[in-house]
Amino acid sequence: MKKILIEGMMCSQCVTIVENKLKNLEGIREVEVVLETDEVFIGGDISDDVLKMVIESEGYKIIDIKKMNQVRSKTINTSAKKGFFSKLIDKIGNSNENTFGEGHLDCCDLNKKDK
Repeated sequence: MKKILIEGMMCSQCVTIVENKLKNLEGIREVEVVLETDEVFIGGDISDDVLKMVIESEGYKIIDIKKMNQVRSKTINTSAKKGFFSKLIDKIGNSNENTFGEGHLDCCDLNKKDK
């Protein structure tokens, strides 16, 4: 089994694209894409170069590919969920700042005091 760390996956559509591309490759037995941790787990016999070419042809960036000696557990741990929500909050904050300028919107300002 291999674990691939990918940059650029943002949503469930990204997961579907990566899964479908990899599942259609000869030598792949299983594919699991975990959006929350930006990881892809692949079972099968395929070269790292082919994996990199296929994934990067879709606009994503391979950060790392590692061979794993153990079978992947399909449960997502709590820290992975926290990582997902932290990323989501950062993306929303960056989007707000890019759209509305520096600062907070009143409805999202956690420091806002009721008067």
